[in-house]
Amino acid sequence: MNQLDPQRIQSLKTMAAEGRSIAEMVNSARSANGSSVLHAVEVLSYFREAFGLTLAQVKPIADWLAYGGGEAAESALHDLVWPGIEWRREYWTGTAAE
Repeated sequence: MNQLDPQRIQSLKTMAAEGRSIAEMVNSARSANGSSVLHAVEVLSYFREAFGLTLAQVKPIADWLAYGGGEAAESALHDLVWPGIEWRREYWTGTAAE
């Protein structure tokens, strides 16, 4: 796998801060900057890096990419992944107390 693009990582953080849906964030990360579409494993790596998440916390993204579709699936994806992102907000916003 190639090195992660810092711009894609920052874009995910910005979208999360704006309250965008996980589906929007995944689709944006997959096709950012007009480059080739990322494989699911790469998308998971971006979410893990951007938000300090575990593989278990981002696995629903891989499932959604493989089988997802429709608003119900997008809502379920958001419900599964967003709590981890929110829980780690201090990590990805850089506001963690030391």
